[in-house]
Amino acid sequence: MAISGLKSIKVKLLVPIAVFTVATAVFNATYYPAIELERIGAQFREKLDATLNTLVLGLEISFSSGNLGGARQTAEMLKQDRDLALLVVWDDSQNELLRHGSATVPAARLAALPLRTLREVDGHMLLKDEIIVDGEVFGTAIVGLSIAEREAAELRSWRVALLTTVALVSVGVLLLLLVNSITRPILQITHTAQAIAKGDLDQRLSIHRNDEIGQLAGAFGQLVDYIRGISVAADQLSQGNLRVKVNIRSEADVLSRSFAQLAESLQSVFVRLSQHSSALYDASHSTS
Repeated sequence: MAISGLKSIKVKLLVPIAVFTVATAVFNATYYPAIELERIGAQFREKLDATLNTLVLGLEISFSSGNLGGARQTAEMLKQDRDLALLVVWDDSQNELLRHGSATVPAARLAALPLRTLREVDGHMLLKDEIIVDGEVFGTAIVGLSIAEREAAELRSWRVALLTTVALVSVGVLLLLLVNSITRPILQITHTAQAIAKGDLDQRLSIHRNDEIGQLAGAFGQLVDYIRGISVAADQLSQGNLRVKVNIRSEADVLSRSFAQLAESLQSVFVRLSQHSSALYDASHSTS
């Protein structure tokens, strides 16, 4: 029962560690990247939405007052601040009024973009909206980010997921080794104790560690030596060696002291019996 109990303790420790490690590793390898990819996509959409809204508002104010220089300044500021790959402004006849960025997307493909709908075109994420001035459509504005920027963020996310998974698996393996290093010597001590309980005193522990487990094994080894010493003394006493010596280890060593007193008592009894025997022998010879 003791061994199975210890095994159950080991199982109780190992199973949660294994389940946690595997579950976390699976989550980091599958669900976490998917969640991160969705989050990154949403961030890029929000960035383009906010940029386009700011651009359209600034252009509407500038164009309504006829301030083309202000429109150019707004476009240039947004391009630099938001790191845009493309910024295009057309009038209602699709004549290009402003253009910033290094992206070279054909005008026909830009014109075919639906309004307020994110599209991937020639390696860029593009978003388009109308510019309304005095209640009429003045033109359109298009902003774009490089897909390479999103892919770099996704790659960083995968790297984080991979490193986290490796770290968690490593921690799980270390915990498994730690649990095994604790339970294995305890099982060995238990086997030895059960053998001694059955009378087998020829047991030896081969546990050499500089920690609490090692101290436990050392103390148990001293206990076995103590029991073995009493056993050897008892065996000699049973063979008639009344001069057997027992090492009393401390003031609290009641067993060794009692055994030594027993040996002394038997020795005294033997001496008295010898004396009485000699006296009887002498008396018998004197009467004869």
